[in-house]
Formats: sequence, C-alpha cells, structure tokens
Amino acid sequence: GAHLDIARSVCRTAERFHWEYLETAGNLSEKALLLAARYLNRVSDFLFIARCFVNMRSGIQEKQFTP
Repeated sequence: GAHLDIARSVCRTAERFHWEYLETAGNLSEKALLLAARYLNRVSDFLFIARCFVNMRSGIQEKQFTP
C-alpha cells in the first residue's frame, strides 16, 4: 500500500508539471496533450483505489477523512 501511495504521489507531481507546461506553453488546444493530462489523472485515481484495495486485503484500516 505504501509503495502505491508513493507511485500516486509521483504521478500527481507529473500531472501538475504537465498542466503547468500546458499553461505556460499556451498549448491548451492540443488534443493529444490534453488527453495525456487526463490519462495522468486517471492513473492517479487508479493508484489510489489500488492502495485502498491492497490495504483492505492486508487488513490495514484506512483513516477516515473528516472535513
């Protein structure tokens, strides 16, 4: 679970850098670059769900978020 958390963190960092590049380069109309940004977001979501699944199967209790 911890390894998946680290992978998700790296993926989110890559996503932020990618969006920053898109905004500074003015390439927001480039369809392929937008698809890449969306893909990074979906990979990050998958890694989060995978971590939850691995922790559940390992018997590790997830901390509940309270706003």
